Amino acid sequence: MKTLPNDQFLAIVRKRAKTLAVKRRHRIVCCDDLRAYCMDKGITPKSNNAWGSVFRSDVWQQVGFRQSVTPTRRGGIQRSWYYVGGGA
Repeated sequence: MKTLPNDQFLAIVRKRAKTLAVKRRHRIVCCDDLRAYCMDKGITPKSNNAWGSVFRSDVWQQVGFRQSVTPTRRGGIQRSWYYVGGGA
């Protein structure tokens, strides 16, 4: 796993979140989607607190909650986010 500075990590993950949302008809994304992507790419943030900043933007609207299926999250509750921004 390659540890990235939080700002670099956030730039990558936010871009992926937007890409996923635009591809999906329902435009909903959650952290599980992004964690899977990061595992595939072998990247992690310097601080796990970075995950809380991924959707801090006016282009994301919280639309609900769901239980995480990522093993390291142990079934914790996470937010689901709707992308209200423009296209890709």
